Amino acid sequence: MLVELDTFIKNLDPPLSEEFRRFLKGDAPWDADAAKRFLTEHAELVERIEKIAALETRSSENMPASYEGFFGARAVITASEILLLKARLAAETGDSDAFFRSVSAASNLGAHLQKIESPTLLCETVHLVIDLNIKRATLNILLPALGKNADLSRWKSTFAATSHTPSNLAQAMRGEWNTDSEHLVFPGMIVDARNGNLPDADAVAHAYSSLFNAWVTQLPTLSLAQIESFSPQVDISHLSDPGREWVEALPGFEAWSKNYLGSAVHSSQLQAALDLLILEQTGTPLSAIDAVFVTQDPASGQPFVFDPIKRELHTPEASSRLKIDPLVLPW
Repeated sequence: MLVELDTFIKNLDPPLSEEFRRFLKGDAPWDADAAKRFLTEHAELVERIEKIAALETRSSENMPASYEGFFGARAVITASEILLLKARLAAETGDSDAFFRSVSAASNLGAHLQKIESPTLLCETVHLVIDLNIKRATLNILLPALGKNADLSRWKSTFAATSHTPSNLAQAMRGEWNTDSEHLVFPGMIVDARNGNLPDADAVAHAYSSLFNAWVTQLPTLSLAQIESFSPQVDISHLSDPGREWVEALPGFEAWSKNYLGSAVHSSQLQAALDLLILEQTGTPLSAIDAVFVTQDPASGQPFVFDPIKRELHTPEASSRLKIDPLVLPW
């Protein structure tokens, strides 16, 4: 379904205008009339996006013959941005049903990438980008448009829909192996072996698979905080020089796991901000808030640090290495 969306966007007639792209990125001042015009000019695209985003079933099986494990990430992110654009227009007009329908559609579009049989690292990355974009837009744009009387409990359930767990990451690594081995790695090894450039192809394939097996089987046994230092090794000293190059060319898991942990912290920070707003909405002064009552930082297990004067939420010192910016409450 996302491959279809990617192909559809690439073959639009007329194509997505550069002016609309800049507007979606926030490179132009907000203008509700311009937003409505862009949506009208791209009505066919918007209709296709909403149709795909509303689907309740999703699968990575029975992909088209041309599929090789990749899709246009930018196209899918753009689709989610268009849905958030519709949500903002609905918020400004007070149409709560249309508002939540568009936000839920954007969230479900991201779920199409994760909640499938074989998500890949690309799928997980784009899913997390969409999820964080939704949450940032909520606090920075959508809630201010709705006002202080917004139904925050409904937002809390929306925010909680996405989880960051080592098991989710293990599933993505399994999908990465399934996809790469079929479309990229094993076909490449076969060609190199046939040309006499990989004399130990079987041993290289075994080492490659063993490393992925370690990731897939051991990640679910770890806590989220532990994945940053998780670095399984496989003995490649017996491999040929080109064989070692094949294994060493695997995705940089250490850097990826740190980014995944950072995404989890950022997501929890946004959830903690919403927790604070809900407490304040129910009459609790934030100057008296005990941090244990809000979502905590998953990297350190410690509470986020709230500055009631600046109304800023910071990560604890133990997570400063992740370089997560302070979050300012919307009101």
